[in-house]
Amino acid sequence: MRLNIAAIIIFSIILVFSQSQTLQLVTIEGDISSGAAESVESVEDWISSSFNEIFGVEEDNTNTTISQHTKQNNDQPPPIETWLLDPPEETADSHAIPRIINKIYFQKESGYPPSESMPAGLIAAHKSWADMNPGYDIRYFDLEQARRYLQQHFHAVFLRAFDCLPAFASKSDLFRMTLLYREGGWHTDWKQVCLERHILQNITEAADFYADYDLWESGDYFKHKCVQNAFIGSKPRHPNIAKMLEMQLINIQTSRYSGAALDPVGTCCFGRAIHVSEEERNSQRFSQVAGKFLNDPEHGGAFQFSGRTIVKHKCDDCGQNQDWGKLGNNYLDMYKRRQFYCEDAASLFHT
Repeated sequence: MRLNIAAIIIFSIILVFSQSQTLQLVTIEGDISSGAAESVESVEDWISSSFNEIFGVEEDNTNTTISQHTKQNNDQPPPIETWLLDPPEETADSHAIPRIINKIYFQKESGYPPSESMPAGLIAAHKSWADMNPGYDIRYFDLEQARRYLQQHFHAVFLRAFDCLPAFASKSDLFRMTLLYREGGWHTDWKQVCLERHILQNITEAADFYADYDLWESGDYFKHKCVQNAFIGSKPRHPNIAKMLEMQLINIQTSRYSGAALDPVGTCCFGRAIHVSEEERNSQRFSQVAGKFLNDPEHGGAFQFSGRTIVKHKCDDCGQNQDWGKLGNNYLDMYKRRQFYCEDAASLFHT
């Protein structure tokens, strides 16, 4: 469902998106703010001492790979050719990152934050994406709109997987990938600020898939770098996104707790998916174009491309830490308490 700008008055950001021609509703925040590090120079020491405690790392006593899992477990994700109920027609632009920006906001009640609760910095942050990237459609999704999107466009297993993740951050981790898989475009988190004019088009001219290496490394399955999922660009049906969705479905169906809270459906799963996808295709393209996420106190975390800071992770006056509030929930606590998945997750592929 697309809405013109006038329909966003109830969201009180009509001026924010005055340069956007169409909008769709969605939003979620599922990334990690690494505000505990005091400086870039101290990040490595902080990471090594903090990662296990922050993200609830579980020791992995198995060496099971994805391919081994599917051989040992008769329950497998549906074939990839069945994922989309209505695949969009390919066009000349299907091999590039489309001019779409997705924003997601999930909470216990569908809808968006009331206008009176939105600081000026947050309004300016949203406006920055329209100002810096003219000609891009900005679309929004809340919880109910996301569920309808999955029901309309995807195999039923995807909505079932979405509902099987109680944490809103985890739902967002899954949903953003489905959007990028079907339509391509960009995902940017709710509080991010775009700092460079035409940056999305400039990256698109250099790559058909873009993301940034995260601060963390994971030992889940094998040692690999985690990759930020808070700022991503992709052409439709990119194999990296397809591999990510496959791994997310398998981790949900098996209620996987080995590793950390970022491993099942988040940034470390993303890093593993990209690694495996490129290895299968004998490609090193991602490492050649990937940006870097830094713990930058000035920007509350920053995304860099070609040595330039292009995205500020948390807008001014928006809060630098995760704050789920009464309408949210804490995926870290859910993981540590082993409440990360629904009770009937094992039957996911029988949907």
